[in-house]
Amino acid sequence: MKGKNSLLTALFVTALGMAQVQAAEPSVEPRIIGGSTVNHSTVPYQVALVSSGRQFCGGTLISPQWVLTAAHCVERSSAGSVQIRIGASDLRTSQGETHQVSRIYVHENWTGSLANGNDIALLRLSSNVSSAYTPAKLPTPQIKASLAAPGQSLKVSGWGRTSRNSNAGSPVLKATDLEVVTNSECTSLMNGISVSGAYICGYDRSSTSCNGDSGGPWVARSGSDYYVFGAVSWGLENCTSATAFTDVTDYVSWITQKSGITPDGGGTTPPPPPPPADECAGVGQWDPYKFYYVGDRAVVNGFLFESNYNQWGYNPYYDYWGIWSFIKTCN
Repeated sequence: MKGKNSLLTALFVTALGMAQVQAAEPSVEPRIIGGSTVNHSTVPYQVALVSSGRQFCGGTLISPQWVLTAAHCVERSSAGSVQIRIGASDLRTSQGETHQVSRIYVHENWTGSLANGNDIALLRLSSNVSSAYTPAKLPTPQIKASLAAPGQSLKVSGWGRTSRNSNAGSPVLKATDLEVVTNSECTSLMNGISVSGAYICGYDRSSTSCNGDSGGPWVARSGSDYYVFGAVSWGLENCTSATAFTDVTDYVSWITQKSGITPDGGGTTPPPPPPPADECAGVGQWDPYKFYYVGDRAVVNGFLFESNYNQWGYNPYYDYWGIWSFIKTCN
């Protein structure tokens, strides 16, 4: 599941054969099949992750400067290549705001395997979003027991694909409600694939509606407050199973350590950032005979570039096709 390029093109539509489910790796399958079109004001914490002008994952605004998402969305991304959009009900319009990501924090124990959990990441923004948008609060175990116990319904939202017969995403924001189910029931619904305690599961018993964009929010509302309990992680490709969300409650201490944000909306002053590293250090000169993957970097004539595609032979200095992105001038 490595690589932003895969997210942008195939959206990880890996089928799991019935005879292989015990040993199979869970698949990332972003979609809102059976959901309803909603205005962004219904989910004012909803964020779209964008790279090269294309939306590739979802996220949850948890403070004016921080976004929660899934590790598999950004594990090979550089901060300079990712922006967030908030306030857009329709991605084809100029609605809302766009903010550059200044720092990406992927959980240190994320291995690239969904089966092992830790599918969580934080994005620090270079500027605060406006007060027109409402961050979702982090839950405590007590709040989880009150609002996200088995049998209760939470709202999932995003721009994922809307039909089992098409990989095309929806340009308009959609949402649906999923009921919390126990992990043992979730394992059964996942055709026997074990669902660890790192996840919390949702299921629609009345239809085959299923999840939203990878990394997107699963949220409960209480009065004027929103609490994020899950970040969309994985599900079976056929969209007839449950959806596994990273259990945010289990990662609150990690979120607080990285961002300074505490449960129930407290302490949003982040710790001071570490001194910036020299991004050019250790990056080799561009080699016309080397194959470059998405996210690989090269230096040409004192300038640092990052590859947007899996490719070789394209000189970044004379790039007229958007194969490379300029990052910075090296000292």
